Amino acid sequence: MTEVTNYGSWWWYSFSRLGGLEFTDNEFHAAATAGGGAVELVPFDQRRDWQRFKDAYTDPESGIHQAKRQEVAMPTITGPVTYIGAEQT
Repeated sequence: MTEVTNYGSWWWYSFSRLGGLEFTDNEFHAAATAGGGAVELVPFDQRRDWQRFKDAYTDPESGIHQAKRQEVAMPTITGPVTYIGAEQT
């Protein structure tokens, strides 16, 4: 996928109506480390094919280039999720 999704409108709507949410710089998922013999999902750059074919994955001309994504602050639940609602007019 090469499309960029802009969540701005959805986040504005959600944050204006729900309490207990904040933007944080924390990682979305805690990444597991690759261990011998154990089957765990690990970051792509730790997977065998990524290590064996690193040149192809990092070459923008290869057709399989996977650029590093820009880090984005993620919405995080920091307390009980409550409904704030919108002011009635």
